[in-house]
Amino acid sequence: MLMLLEFRNHPQAQEGEVYFGDLSSGGFQNLRMTTKRMGTIHIPKNAGIFHSDFFPVFVQRLELEAKGYSIVDDASSYDCRL
Repeated sequence: MLMLLEFRNHPQAQEGEVYFGDLSSGGFQNLRMTTKRMGTIHIPKNAGIFHSDFFPVFVQRLELEAKGYSIVDDASSYDCRL
């Protein structure tokens, strides 16, 4: 099974991490990734709807690739205006 993620320049991503998506704390706990990391605050893309119970989640690119994810680089970045 091929899974696709688009890599975006998220302001909270650290070196080697890919922004996986915004998840609730329960969704984060259920995510079976050893290198997962929860960010500090949800930043809506393009000043969209803010959800206080969701947080950005990041996973090391190498783990995602090892699990069969295909990662497409996307030049878009997040608009951090809240």
